[in-house]
Amino acid sequence: MSTPVQTYTEELLLALRLRDLPGPQIAEALAEVQSHVAETGEDPREAFGPPRAYAQEVAAALGAPKAPRAVWRGVLTWSTAAYGLGGVVGAWLTVNGVLALAAGRQSALGLWPWVSLLLGLAVLIALTVSLGHLARRQDVPVLDPLTGEDMTPPLPRWLLPAMISPPAVALLLAAVLGLAQR
Repeated sequence: MSTPVQTYTEELLLALRLRDLPGPQIAEALAEVQSHVAETGEDPREAFGPPRAYAQEVAAALGAPKAPRAVWRGVLTWSTAAYGLGGVVGAWLTVNGVLALAAGRQSALGLWPWVSLLLGLAVLIALTVSLGHLARRQDVPVLDPLTGEDMTPPLPRWLLPAMISPPAVALLLAAVLGLAQR
């Protein structure tokens, strides 16, 4: 169970990251909040205000841009387009391989059904593993200035099932379609 301080610092961390502040400056702001709350026992929202507003104050004090980076700019990139295309290709190869196996014919692109199926699954698994590494990026660490420990909160428990579900759904869909053709 998270405390009000943990919740506040997680929200503040996200708001500061969206403003593209360097890791050490984010860590300083988080440590300041934690030490103030530890010394005074005050609620962080009462002491510093809402996390987004405090992030704006911190960014302004450091000379960062006033507005956070638009979320769509972080979402619509070449890498996300590549992940999307890879997911479509992997799912298509998987479904196509299962359907070709059920029909007893070659799959699209003239591949043997097993090759298409295994290639599709390999693409989907590679995307899942890659997304897992991407979700826990270490290139912008937020290290506690006193202890040197990583202040980034752990990944939420729902993230791994959310990453595994697309390839699992594609495989399930392929199996259902394959059985339906028999």
